[in-house]
Amino acid sequence: MPNEKIETRAIKWAITSAIFWTLAKFTVWLGLGSMSMITSAIDSLWDIFVSALNLFIVKTSNKEADDDHNYGHSKVEWFWAIFEGWFILWAGVFVIYQSIHNLIIHVEIQSSYLWIATMVAVTIMTLFIVKYLQKAAERTWSLVLKSDALHYKTDIYMNLWVLLSLILIKLTWFWQIDSIVSILIAGYMIYSSSHIIIEGFDLLMDKALSKEEIDNIQKILETSKCSNIKSFHDLKTKKGKIKQVEAHMVVEWDMKVKNLHDSMLNLSEKIKKELGQETKVYLHPDYLEEWEPHQW
Repeated sequence: MPNEKIETRAIKWAITSAIFWTLAKFTVWLGLGSMSMITSAIDSLWDIFVSALNLFIVKTSNKEADDDHNYGHSKVEWFWAIFEGWFILWAGVFVIYQSIHNLIIHVEIQSSYLWIATMVAVTIMTLFIVKYLQKAAERTWSLVLKSDALHYKTDIYMNLWVLLSLILIKLTWFWQIDSIVSILIAGYMIYSSSHIIIEGFDLLMDKALSKEEIDNIQKILETSKCSNIKSFHDLKTKKGKIKQVEAHMVVEWDMKVKNLHDSMLNLSEKIKKELGQETKVYLHPDYLEEWEPHQW
């Protein structure tokens, strides 16, 4: 499947890059003993693990429907995204705890221009990976890639804050900035992960498409009325990697089967053109004499 190839390629690039900068961060930590640095290094190490598992999740979620899973396997991706989100959230809580502990017991660190240069290089690499993952996520509507992009976007903020703390420590010897920066990073981790968790639950609960998308679908249906197609009702939608649209169309009782089929096919193509070719469209005909007025 085209989407699976795009997702797999993006994840492999992310893993390769993450391995490099994780090693760089651990090297810096061994030389400095910086709390913000080890926080960033652990997060990058987790990114490698998650991205590796994402290869399996992507392969599973893109499997075709079978006898045991008539609607496909895409929900496995949403379960995994929720798990990722919770892990990041609790990692943020732990970082806050550890940073406050270091402030209390006065854990000081050293800085050097070599470590600063290392963080600059790592940050630039991370920026390119985030842009690549975000673009792939938009093309495939993959929550797994969106979660992966969040990990690496978190890394960018971590890298920038760590870089700032290293510079300030080098210039001012204000060692407390290390723990303060870690707390700010952790706050961002908690905030961002909560959005992934909420979106994962929305998808598992079959949340409808956005109001704008629903309005566009209604416009397509309304403009498709003709002498044989009288009205539409019971419009239902579902968001996800593969969007779903369902509606009932009221037709004249003597409408020919071929004409009905052609009309339904034409409507489906219009909706897919609006929402994407992967969209599943289900239209159910109701004969005029059997139909009673309904609302959307």
